[in-house]
Amino acid sequence: MTTKQLLPVVLVLWGGLALWTLRTVRAHAQNVEVAVEDDNDDDDNDEDDRALTGVWSAGNEAFAVGERGAVYHSDDGGRVWVRQETGVDEDLRAVYGSHGHIFAVGDNGRILRQRAPGVWESLASGVDEDLHAVWGTGSEIWAAGDEGVVLFTRDGGSTWSRIDSGTDEDLRSIAGAPGGVYVSGDNGVLKKISSTRLSTTGGAPAHQG
Repeated sequence: MTTKQLLPVVLVLWGGLALWTLRTVRAHAQNVEVAVEDDNDDDDNDEDDRALTGVWSAGNEAFAVGERGAVYHSDDGGRVWVRQETGVDEDLRAVYGSHGHIFAVGDNGRILRQRAPGVWESLASGVDEDLHAVWGTGSEIWAAGDEGVVLFTRDGGSTWSRIDSGTDEDLRSIAGAPGGVYVSGDNGVLKKISSTRLSTTGGAPAHQG
C-alpha cells in the first residue's frame, strides 16, 4: 500500500479515536443524578430550588449546604440525598466535618453544629458578619467571613473567640497546613494566622436562639 493509499485510513482511524475520546470526556463531565428524599412529609416540599454553596465529604458521607438554611446529607456516596431540618433561615455558605462534629456557617454570623445524626443546633458566634468558610482539625475549628472576621474554638464549638486577622477585607476561604492556618479573600488578601492571636473579648457561649 502506498503512502497516498495509507493516508485516508490513518485519518479515519485518528478521527474515530478523537471522537471516542471526546465522548469519554463528556461522559465524565456529566452531572450526577441524585434522588432527594425529605425528612418531613409535606408534599409542598417535594422540590427545592435553593442554591447550594458549600459541600464537604469524607468516605461515603457527604453534606451540602445552601440558601435559607438548606442542609442535605448523603451516606451512600452521593446516590441519595436527604434534606435535614436546621430551623434557621440564613443562607449557609460552607460546611466542614472533624472528628464526628459537622459544622456549617453562613450569613449574620450563623454557626450550626450537628450534635446527633440529622439534629442541628445553633451556636453563638459573637459576631453578625456573614461567614463564608469553615475548617478544622480535631476539636479546633476555624471560621472566616466578612470584614476580616476569623473565629476559633478549641472545645468543638462550645465557645468561640475572635482572632485579629490583620485585615478588614472580606475573607472567603480558610485552610490549615503543618505551617499554620491561612485565610484568603477580597483584593488579593492572603494571610497566615495563629490561634495565639486571640482577641481580649474572649469566647461566646455556645447556644444561640
